[in-house]
This record gives sequence, structure tokens and C-alpha cells, in this order.
Amino acid sequence: MKMRIVGIGITKVFIQIMKDNSWEQRHIDRNEFENLMRNEFPNYVSEYEENNMNCDMADFFYHYGETDAMLRKGEAYIFQS
Repeated sequence: MKMRIVGIGITKVFIQIMKDNSWEQRHIDRNEFENLMRNEFPNYVSEYEENNMNCDMADFFYHYGETDAMLRKGEAYIFQS
């Protein structure tokens, strides 16, 4: 599975999931995001748990792994399971 975070709000996380070689956008609440991460991307969750600075999982992973160049271009890190 491939997923990227394209936006974040107070209660919703806007993600895109690769489906049939195209990105499908969804918005999910923060609890659904945490469940998605725990079920599909457990290696990333381990890193979150080791480095947690008392922040929400969605906040921790927003802009995760993005370089300055990626941020300037509006590109998001792609999580892969």
C-alpha cells in the first residue's frame, strides 16, 4: 500500500492512497488515521512511539520525510507498507 498526507485540519487528515496506479483522495478523522498507520504502516508507528514528543500521530507524520525541495514543489512523502 502507498499513502501520502496532502493536508491536515483540526479534526480531519486528507490523504491519498494509490489505487490502480492513480491517487484516490480521502479525508479521515485522526482516530481513523492512527488506525490506518498502525494496521498498514507499523514500522513508521514504531518510530513515532520511540520519538513521540507528546503530539498527535497525524501531526507527527505531516511533512514526515519531506525535504525543503519537496515542500517548495508541494510534494508529499509516500508511505509504503
